[in-house]
Formats: sequence, structure tokens, C-alpha cells
Amino acid sequence: MMQLQAFSEENREVRQKLMESVSRIQTMASIHELLYKSESFSKLSLDKNIQQLVSTIVDTVQTAVEVDVTYSLDPIILNINQAIPCSLVVNEVVTNALQHAFENRNSGKLWVSVSEEDGQIYLKIKDDGWGLPDDFDPLP
Repeated sequence: MMQLQAFSEENREVRQKLMESVSRIQTMASIHELLYKSESFSKLSLDKNIQQLVSTIVDTVQTAVEVDVTYSLDPIILNINQAIPCSLVVNEVVTNALQHAFENRNSGKLWVSVSEEDGQIYLKIKDDGWGLPDDFDPLP
């Protein structure tokens, strides 16, 4: 319903906010779908979740850019309390990249990797977009 409302909305900013909400809802639905398909309702395969999630986001976010996604995902199991915030972070970063990194381009590349080393999980999301402006200040 929200997606239909977004498609009919004339205000670009409102349309974008609605689509961002749709993406977040789909992220949560994706996590629950994988949980229901798994052997456990408390543990989730992070690698499978991220691949499904990124594919859904790329399909959902309206952009004219052809995006090539490359994955390097170690098989990692997380509990649901870890998987949900991790998935929401992936959603925000990938959505942001799709909306801003490839402006005025026909194509772009996105790399997503997950690895585990010495008990630490590393998530990396990179793109070949424009990058941040030289005067960017992360602490305004």
C-alpha cells in the first residue's frame, strides 16, 4: 500500500521518504522470512540474509542506473538480536549508495563483504560512486 502511495505521490521528497519506509519494512520482512525457512527461529544465516536483502533493495529503489553487485560473504550465523540491527544498517548504507553515489551515471558497482576474524564480524560495503566532497565534515 505504501509503495502504491509512493508511485502516485507528486512530491519527490515525500515519494522518497515513502520508498525508504517500504525498504525498511521489506528488510524486516526479509529477516523474518529467512527465520521461518531456517531450522531455528532465533538464529539467522547472515550471508544469505545480506545477499537477499541487497538484491531486494537494488530491485526496490527506483534508479535508472544499472548496478553490478559483487558479494564476498563468509557463512556466519547470528542471533536475531544481532541480525536485525545489522540488516537495518545494510539497508541504510545500500539505499544511500543507490540514491547518491551514482548520480549522472548509467552504471555503478557495489561490493558487499562479510567476514569473521578472531571472533569479530566485519561488514564492508563499497561503491565506485562519486565519494564525499572535499569539504565534508562528519562532525557538524
